[in-house]
Amino acid sequence: MNRKTFLLSLLFAGTQFKLRGKSLPKNKGHVLVLGGGMSGLAAAKELSQNGYSVEVIEARNRLGGRIHTNLDWGYPLELGASYIHGVQKNPLVELSKKANSPLLLPPEENVEFWSQGKSLRRPMITKMEEKVADLISSLESKSDSNSDTLSFSDLLRKENPNLKGIEQDLYDWMVLTTEAAVAIDLENLSAKTHLEEGETFSGPDMVFLNGYASLLPYLSNGLKLHLGEEVNLVKQTQSGVRFQSKNKSWEGDFAVISIPLGVLQKGKVSFEPGFSLAKKNSLSRLKMGLLNKLYLEWDEPFWNPELGTIGTRQEKRDFRYTISLLPLYKKPTLLSFVAGKFAKECESFSKKELETMFLSRLETELGKKIPKPKRILYTRWSEDPYAYGSYAAFAIGSTGNDMDTLGARENRLFFCGEHTSRAHYGYVHGAYLSGLRVAKEIQE
Repeated sequence: MNRKTFLLSLLFAGTQFKLRGKSLPKNKGHVLVLGGGMSGLAAAKELSQNGYSVEVIEARNRLGGRIHTNLDWGYPLELGASYIHGVQKNPLVELSKKANSPLLLPPEENVEFWSQGKSLRRPMITKMEEKVADLISSLESKSDSNSDTLSFSDLLRKENPNLKGIEQDLYDWMVLTTEAAVAIDLENLSAKTHLEEGETFSGPDMVFLNGYASLLPYLSNGLKLHLGEEVNLVKQTQSGVRFQSKNKSWEGDFAVISIPLGVLQKGKVSFEPGFSLAKKNSLSRLKMGLLNKLYLEWDEPFWNPELGTIGTRQEKRDFRYTISLLPLYKKPTLLSFVAGKFAKECESFSKKELETMFLSRLETELGKKIPKPKRILYTRWSEDPYAYGSYAAFAIGSTGNDMDTLGARENRLFFCGEHTSRAHYGYVHGAYLSGLRVAKEIQE
């Protein structure tokens, strides 16, 4: 069964609710959108521009969801999404123009790797990048032979090049940065699905001069918004859809469900009738990954001001990699990415404890004392009741079909979000494209 027929089959699967699979009315109507993140706003904007009446109901007191730009330090600190990943043909580039939100190209990346008082720079790092890239390419070419139960960690263990000393440390660090990309530990990542699924846009990564949140005014302009309203029930009827919160209700002809995978998995919103068995099973197989960020600002940089990225030995598999915001914003600030199990553990630590852990790690690998930062900020996305994590990941046993299933319409409900974007899961552009997809589905 190909992907197209697979998707069509889902429209007729599951519960006995008798409207399932019937053609929707051709006339335009009133659409309720659950969630004011990127996918929900994209759908709402598109539908509104095409003559639909739209209301967006958002549990937070702000828009954006996992797009959250903090300006407390006087420059953009992206607590959630950071980059436009690949600018060639990326729809977010055109969106940035419409929103009059200028982009910045980060300076050419200067990387330094620290390991027990020793350091490596290019060209050694470039050679190792090429070695790792060749390894991944080789693994992709024979991914069909991988077992569905094989973890990416076990697969890599078979391919370990058995280098010596700091070269092995460098290799381990480059491989483990994968955890920051997929937001789960490699022991829990499906080797087969990780290598087979997902597409990328070419070109460099870019950031927003004024932060990702600078897109939101354009996307939300003209929409009817209800902030701070936590919907607890979505009920389909013969004539439409009703959302119910503690004190209010809304009714529409159709609904766009754009809440994150983690919220769906927690069951915080009840659906009547319930989801199809296929959708329930897919919800249980995929995992909501966790990527947190640790920001630290100093009065003066203790590192080489030209550095863009700092890598460290991963004996403890803690701080995956660290970037300097100095070349970008002229601020002596480091941003360290923390993923998976360790990211969850860090959510129970105080700022003081996190500071001590981070400085201890860098001092061990740099081989010298480091001054204390003047301020620190750490995200806690798994504790966020409107996210419960960062973005979708392919746990062992899950496949790309699960994302197709989660994106499939169920009667009057249309589903979007990065977790429904098989090609671009985990990315803001994946969320955006999924919002445009459901808007098109409703119009058709």
